[in-house]
Amino acid sequence: MEDDRVRLISARKATGTERKDLKKTLARKKGPPKQEELRSEYRFDYGKSKPNRFASKMPEDAIAVVLEPDIAAIFKSSKTVNALLRSIASAMRQSSRKKRNQRRA
Repeated sequence: MEDDRVRLISARKATGTERKDLKKTLARKKGPPKQEELRSEYRFDYGKSKPNRFASKMPEDAIAVVLEPDIAAIFKSSKTVNALLRSIASAMRQSSRKKRNQRRA
């Protein structure tokens, strides 16, 4: 027997309110994770944590980059890393200018 019902399917994007409602619904369904389900490496005692003693020394717009040990062994300070990166950036800018000028010629 054939189904004579008409089905409408909407493909529009959800509105902001609809997205918020969906997030609330999903959050209620998930609930808090059970403690016994967490792996031991994810159990962290925040009572033993300490503030980052270097945070106050960094400017607000600074970006921290972690160097791998073999690279970090080459550089003695952040000044030498920054000097090298500036020279590389300068060379890259000069190279891109030359390429643009060659295309125009």
